[in-house]
Amino acid sequence: MIRPLTAHKPTDWRARVTAPSFRSMSDITPRDRERIAEIDTLTNRVRHAHAQIEQFAASPREAEQRALSLRRTFNQLKLQFTGAGLDRIAQMFGGLELTARRGMSHGPKARSLREGLGTIMRQIEVERRGIVATAQRAAGANE
Repeated sequence: MIRPLTAHKPTDWRARVTAPSFRSMSDITPRDRERIAEIDTLTNRVRHAHAQIEQFAASPREAEQRALSLRRTFNQLKLQFTGAGLDRIAQMFGGLELTARRGMSHGPKARSLREGLGTIMRQIEVERRGIVATAQRAAGANE
């Protein structure tokens, strides 16, 4: 019997970031819940930056105006992540700000901005999972 072809549904990175990765809310302390909520808020701001990068990539004629907007956004995100205690991610946004400022052709600049933001999203997921893992170890030690 031949099975019919089914369309493969690609996974979306936004679903992985927002999906809870812990067993239950009782494992998480209120401080950790607050920290996770803060990371989720910052993640939404990073998604806005992702949309701006895609607009930059789609419109080479308006590249200078969009690059200026991207630099402002990356600077704000750098400050917000520094204030949240996520200095490694803040430094990555500083690098993206320099990339947006650098004079290079449109295609490679858009590609490096996309790759840099993808790296940041993975790092945010690592930070989030680290909080959850720490909370679960602490809950396991208390049992």
